[in-house]
Amino acid sequence: MLNLPSSTQINKPLPKKVLYEKLQLNTSQRKSMDADISRLVLINEISTRTTNIAEGTEIKSIFVLAVTLKQKNYSLKSIRMLFKLIPQQLVLVFSFEEQERVAVYYGDKILQTQWKAANNKSLKLEGLNLDEVWEHIVIQVGEITLEPEKDLDEQIKINEFREKLEKKIALLEKKVYLEKQPKKKLALFNELQDLKQKIRMK
Repeated sequence: MLNLPSSTQINKPLPKKVLYEKLQLNTSQRKSMDADISRLVLINEISTRTTNIAEGTEIKSIFVLAVTLKQKNYSLKSIRMLFKLIPQQLVLVFSFEEQERVAVYYGDKILQTQWKAANNKSLKLEGLNLDEVWEHIVIQVGEITLEPEKDLDEQIKINEFREKLEKKIALLEKKVYLEKQPKKKLALFNELQDLKQKIRMK
């Protein structure tokens, strides 16, 4: 899974009962998580102990957790709780029937790949230390292209800004198409052009 070095494999099942106790979940949270998740297994530990990669200033280890799902449309609240489970960086690999997707938590945002056929995903461990390796994992999972002179945090903010503008543009295009009154149609069209100009400049 993910084609990571064999030295990083740990394959340690994680009983949901341990998860519930460690996170101190209430009855409602337990029911929500149990409705989504069938099985949890820690499958990889990326650290100086399992690779020849140096520790980072902030990151000492990265774990990969396999999450077998009961349903494809899981609750993001449940997933946020999983990221609190281990006090290190965590990569989640979701599997449902014959499909998989990968997720990471960066800042306050969950980044996820698209669903693909099982065993069709891999992560490259790039970087001189675990800080750099983690950044490259986030870039891979989020399918982020760094623009010249932009760091990861800046690029994520730019991408989020563009996504919001693109949604507004899509809504405005519908309004322009449906509007019958010439004056209102022109005003909406001008607003649309302003938004398109902003997205070109960003």
